[in-house]
Amino acid sequence: MRKIFAFFLLSVSGILSVCAQEKNRFNLTGEARVDYLHNLGSASASDNGFRGSMVNLKINGTFGDGFSYAYRQRLNKANTESSFFNSIDYVYLNYAVNNNWTLSAGKQIVNIGGYEYDLAPIDIYTLSEFCNNIACYQFGASASYLLDGGKDMFTLQLCQSPFQIEGSRDIYALNFAWNGSHGCWNTIYSANLIEYQPHDFIGYLALGNQFKSGKTVFNVDFMLRSTGSQVKDGDMFKDFSIIGSITQEIGEHVVLRVNASHDANKNKSAGDLCVLPGTKITNIGGGVEVYPARTRDVRLHAYYSYYSGDNHTEGTLQPDDMQLSVGLTWRINFIKK
Repeated sequence: MRKIFAFFLLSVSGILSVCAQEKNRFNLTGEARVDYLHNLGSASASDNGFRGSMVNLKINGTFGDGFSYAYRQRLNKANTESSFFNSIDYVYLNYAVNNNWTLSAGKQIVNIGGYEYDLAPIDIYTLSEFCNNIACYQFGASASYLLDGGKDMFTLQLCQSPFQIEGSRDIYALNFAWNGSHGCWNTIYSANLIEYQPHDFIGYLALGNQFKSGKTVFNVDFMLRSTGSQVKDGDMFKDFSIIGSITQEIGEHVVLRVNASHDANKNKSAGDLCVLPGTKITNIGGGVEVYPARTRDVRLHAYYSYYSGDNHTEGTLQPDDMQLSVGLTWRINFIKK
């Protein structure tokens, strides 16, 4: 462990030396979150109590002509013997070909639309059934095109499937996304074709919409999921999610949040590994964030969630479960060049 830490320090020193000589950008930050979790409903009380949710190390910067990079590792997540990358959320390299085109490769975020899906894990208090069960960081490559006005970006990504398992890793996902910014309306839309087992695919159509008015932000996501056989049988609209949230800032130190989601899969056939057949589950939550410092590097939160409906026994959200989360998050800028 000491050798690894010493190697890390030497690597950072070397990067800083190069940055100083070539005037490149280098940022090293850390973030951590601790919570008190209390199950009020049907879930077991054995998980109640204080816990460390996550500790992250983040590095990003630029070098050379048009190159940039990003790296985030969860220090509290164990690696497997076969892969050190298990605890790394993302590590990728970008190359800006010109003002319009950017190429990227490495471990990336799987490009699926929606604003709930777009949240960083450290900022999540409760999730829909779909987002609870998607493995959203995978190795791949992408090409992005930014329109001249700078308001619309289109990305084509080929990556490993989120559903790869031991003995079935050679499966992939093809993702096409549109990120738009048009005044009070922003978008994260995607069309995805994902292999959930060799030669079998499920399609996603995800439409993430964000509306801003002053200090109020309203997000609404729509998602349809369907396999080829379901399209053939006319079952395209039986597997879907609707997700919404409202955020209201009060002054400089308080943010109120309310969210709701509904995941349903009325299909009898398998194929959707995130929202299982027979699922009809609703998640309702709300809470408050308090930022006691002048910056937003320190955050206190209290959040309540309630789940109702029906879900498979292997599903994540279970009917009549209620959870209360109270926690503290802080971020530290170690180095900024």
